[in-house]
Amino acid sequence: MIWGDHYSTHHNPRIWPKPEEYIPERWTCKEGDALYPPKNAWRPFERGPRNCIGQELALTELKLILALTAREFDIIDAYKDFDEMRGNKKDLKINGQRAYMVRIGGAGHPADGYPCRARYLG
Repeated sequence: MIWGDHYSTHHNPRIWPKPEEYIPERWTCKEGDALYPPKNAWRPFERGPRNCIGQELALTELKLILALTAREFDIIDAYKDFDEMRGNKKDLKINGQRAYMVRIGGAGHPADGYPCRARYLG
């Protein structure tokens, strides 16, 4: 019997630089960056005919947990501080919004990564 060892794959430093470190930027870096993951390297649910039947439930639970956690915080943008720190043009807005959408890597993202501040409400 042969199976993929996901734990070993996800902790292999040849595939994942600094695998034991918490580096959220590895998911937002651009292709060519040392932290950029190789294609199909993240395989928590496998693929193809052996795809995990619990994948949809697991991802739905993750979204629910994220939503229930996020509602406990007041999240406001920090573009004013960000622009002052970077020396950006004052009041740069598109259609009246500072958090306008930009295209990065084929997907839409908020401008400048949406700098923000979070305050716990609980």
